[in-house]
Formats: sequence, C-alpha cells, structure tokens
Amino acid sequence: MNEIKININELLKGILGQAELKTLPIKTAQEIFLNHIKESYRKETYNYHKTKLASLNRFLDTIGVIDTHQLKNETIKAYIRFCKTRGNMNSTINKCIATIKYMLDYLYKQNFISKHEITINKLENDEKRFEIIEEKDLQKIIAYLPTLNIEYQLIIKLLATTGIRRTELFKIRIENIDLNKLEIYLSYTKNHKGRYIFITDEIANQIAEHIKKSKNKEYLFENETHTNHSNVDNVNNIMKKIKKDLKIKISPHMFRHTFATYLLKNGSDLESLRLLLGHSDYSMIKRYVHRNNDELSKISLNKNPFSK
Repeated sequence: MNEIKININELLKGILGQAELKTLPIKTAQEIFLNHIKESYRKETYNYHKTKLASLNRFLDTIGVIDTHQLKNETIKAYIRFCKTRGNMNSTINKCIATIKYMLDYLYKQNFISKHEITINKLENDEKRFEIIEEKDLQKIIAYLPTLNIEYQLIIKLLATTGIRRTELFKIRIENIDLNKLEIYLSYTKNHKGRYIFITDEIANQIAEHIKKSKNKEYLFENETHTNHSNVDNVNNIMKKIKKDLKIKISPHMFRHTFATYLLKNGSDLESLRLLLGHSDYSMIKRYVHRNNDELSKISLNKNPFSK
C-alpha cells in the first residue's frame, strides 16, 4: 500500500513539475497532507488537523475555491470573517490558519505546489480565563463520589488532585504506577515529554483495589474486553451524569484549572506548577493566574518589606 502511494506521489510530482504554476485540487492536497500526518504522527494529531481542514472546507464550498493556488491572503481574510460570524474565537481561528499554512508549506517542500503567498499574521488571542469549580460545588462532588463505582471515583479524583489531561488519564500504564512511592509516570503526554504525577494514600489504595477487581492487563482504565485503554468519551459521560445529578457546571478542564488555581493560592511557584501540568513554557501558565483586587491588596500589604 505504501509503495503504491509513493508511486502516485512521484507521478503527481512529475506531472506537476512540467507546469509553471504548480497547483492541486484542494481535496487532493488535503488527502496527501493528511496521509503524511497519519503516517508520521499520533492519531490525535491527525484528528486535530483533519478537524481544522473540515472547517475550512465548509467555507471554501460556499465561495467556489477548488485549487491550492486560490488560497491567498484575500481568501484567508474572507475565511476569518466567516469564522467570526460563527462565533469562533481568535485562538480557534489561528489554529485553523496554522493548519492551512502547515499543509501548504509541506506540499511546497515536497514539490507538489508553488510556494504559497499567505502572509497574514496570527490574530491577537482573546482574553480567556478558564473557569474553576467553586468550593461549594467541590464539596457537593466530594459528597457525591461514594455513589459512583470505584473506576468513576478514580477518574474524578485523579482529574481533581493531579491536573492530568483527559487523553493522558486514559493512557496511564499499570507498569508506570508506583504505589509505594505514590507516583505515576505519564509516558503519553501532550508535549511528548514524560512527567510524574503524585497521588495520595487513599487514591493508591483505590488504584490497587481497582486493578485487582477489574483484572486490567496494561492500562489503568481499559475497555470492556481489556484489549485497549478506555477513551475520553467515558469521562465525558461521567461529567454529564454529575451535571445532571448535582445541577452544577463541570468539565475535565475545569478540574485542571481548579487544581492549578489552588496550588497557586497555596504558595506554589510557577516552575513547579509548569512541571506538574506538563506545559512547555510559561505562556500557558499565565492563564491560570487570576487575582482580584482584594487578593492583590492582601499580597501588597502583607508581603511588602515593611509588613509585620
């Protein structure tokens, strides 16, 4: 199969190389690009770019753009206006445009198309503060946990006490769990850099009970046949159940943001927080820092050199 793809690609290069302007039908360009992503990167990366291009396609269909050479600044500006009418945030639009440029750059380097002329810079990111789970709602969740099975309890507790991402949660390998040291090594992470998360004695005991009871083979959370890890839909289902039963607003990322916020309020330094959350730099950490005037007043008055 790979050999056939390579031959087709080489054939396309030969045909296109004879033309002064090298261009491809949009659908063909996307197919070549996505095949490259599928073969070279993780499934999540493939799905990410596929989703972004699907958004672009909905727009291109409405204006009759069918070839890569038609993707110019004017087209992208019109696409931005289109996204704005749909309520998309600047950060979302930037990601879509980045995928478009990435695709065109790849095709150019592979000699499929002429160099694109898109020079539009990133839009200024929207000011976005992630919501946290309020204290009263956290207490409701804590009281509600015993009504859930042990697997659901573990999912909620790990989200709340480690700031772990959903995709990382469901790829925890049993071999990477050290119940004696109360730590879990995450071999699968968003930035491809392994990191440790740390658990309480209570969670360690529940993990041991869960593994023994469920007889999982490889992952902490597995599908019903124990042939692969569970998936992120499971945590979404738990969130829906809690929302319905407790009548509160909740999401996996709200747990992550709540974890980060509590650590900052209790004296954690930014570098420790960055390492625990698995961010590559401080740009993402800044989003968790939200202080109101009362908090700033206390910090200013109580932490200055002359405070007693």
